[in-house]
Amino acid sequence: MSSLARLLDWWADQQGILFHVSAGNVAEDLAVTNITTTAFEDATPEERCGHIETAQRNARHQRTLMAPAEAMNVITVGAASLDETTPTSPIQAGVIPVHADGEVTPALSSAVGLGAFRSIKPDFLALSGEHEVRAMPGANHVRLSVLGQTQRTGLNVATVQRGNPSVYRTRGTSCANAMASRASLFAVSALGSGFITSR
Repeated sequence: MSSLARLLDWWADQQGILFHVSAGNVAEDLAVTNITTTAFEDATPEERCGHIETAQRNARHQRTLMAPAEAMNVITVGAASLDETTPTSPIQAGVIPVHADGEVTPALSSAVGLGAFRSIKPDFLALSGEHEVRAMPGANHVRLSVLGQTQRTGLNVATVQRGNPSVYRTRGTSCANAMASRASLFAVSALGSGFITSR
């Protein structure tokens, strides 16, 4: 475990603080072997998910958690490829869905790995914006790449562009962590209000 993970574990134990930590994003493409691009595109969503799960399992040593997500006394949050709003425009050419509509699945870029005592991390998935995936052909495999610049899907976040306040759409485990932290704060507020009212 990393030094930062041990620090958060100690801090959480000593001060009773609940930390939310994002699992981390994997920027590298995912190689799905022994299949052509055409065959992958023609497959059903269930078959694509099967190919992706196999590819992620084979590449798990390269797509690991970002420290300190392996800490024991923290909530590690992974990204679910899901939006709560409809896309702003039609799907682009070359972009293929990798799961059925409305299905909650881990985002292709969301890191996974082991925590203390070989526990599975992340602890849960949170809404992080729909990830759009492009399939690119290789020699005897397909490389799946998550589009990072698309404004068709994702969560609205504030930004400043050339001095003008604006918003743009993004996605990933940081978004999921922000949504999970927000939900936790609402839960604490609701539980505290209920406790005070009942006394």
